[in-house]
Amino acid sequence: EFTLLVVDHDGAERAMLSPHTLASRLSYAVAGSPPDDILIAAAESGDIARDDEREAQARRLLDSPAGRAHVRNLFQRWLGLHGRYSPERAADLAEVEVDGLYDELREEALDFVEHVVFEERGGFRELMQSNLEFPKTERLAEILGEARSEGAVASSGHRAGLLTHPAVLISDNPRSSPIVRGVFVWERFLCDSFPPPPMDADDVAQENLDAIDSNESTSREIAETMTSPDRCQACHLKINAPGFAFSAFGPLGEEWLEEVVYAAPGVEHARLALEGDDQVTMVLDDETQTVDGAASLGERIAGSQDGRDCAALQLFRATHLRDPLGVDACHMSSLLDAMESNTPIFDILVMNAARESIYVAGDR
Repeated sequence: EFTLLVVDHDGAERAMLSPHTLASRLSYAVAGSPPDDILIAAAESGDIARDDEREAQARRLLDSPAGRAHVRNLFQRWLGLHGRYSPERAADLAEVEVDGLYDELREEALDFVEHVVFEERGGFRELMQSNLEFPKTERLAEILGEARSEGAVASSGHRAGLLTHPAVLISDNPRSSPIVRGVFVWERFLCDSFPPPPMDADDVAQENLDAIDSNESTSREIAETMTSPDRCQACHLKINAPGFAFSAFGPLGEEWLEEVVYAAPGVEHARLALEGDDQVTMVLDDETQTVDGAASLGERIAGSQDGRDCAALQLFRATHLRDPLGVDACHMSSLLDAMESNTPIFDILVMNAARESIYVAGDR
């Protein structure tokens, strides 16, 4: 093994990683495991220092069972699907068995991701717009509104793109949660964040809710009422919009034409009209855009610079477990260009691992 101290174009010292270090970083980035014999041989020959060799090795490893499993783990990190929420209260009301439900929902979303990345060789647009679902169990079939199938089926409703899969729609609330959904979209797909709510936020929300009958109000109406004070609107005018785009999806991610309000498990109190509840305006790429439902939201994000930039950043973070540094500027630029041209996610993941800088900052 060796390191070589060099001086790059901006005068900063850089240490070149050793061949075996490069092999380890590459293998963990695409397969989540130590280098195999083929990769070790490339390190020992020194070939691993070449861009084309690292890319060929990354492509080989990514298109393996270990690579597929690792991609599922990458998207779990991006989406925060490691036990994100328990849908127990909503499942109880809808009389859906809750034991193991979250695991099934998570695996269905990851089946979708794996299919888009490996079978379709799809890009960011396909990830955000494909209408395929994977109802592999009776419970999934019931929630997705499809017949059970061991493979992919096209949605018979309006489900389209990763954002409409139940695993990313559920929360721990018995009703739909536009605020939770809005924060999720902004943080995970637009890389924007918000300050924590003030200490008295719950009290303010309850005071406003006391003025309406929640059992006769849609989830959008409830959220709008809770966040109606001017001091709340500073954040929620932005947060709520993408959350409202999912009004046609219930708390378990089930698609519905009317919002069902339960009085008790299996006992409906009311069915509320959702006319227009999923139509919103929001700002993307510094322009106000109209969004008409969840499928439209996915399409808008996929077509926006904000969405593509965030996707590139999230893939970098999920792969390298850190934010980009100055030395990663050229690497990030290539990822952004690939995302903009709708390069297959598979190829972007190869680039993400293989084209990472082989230099690290050196000590002076």
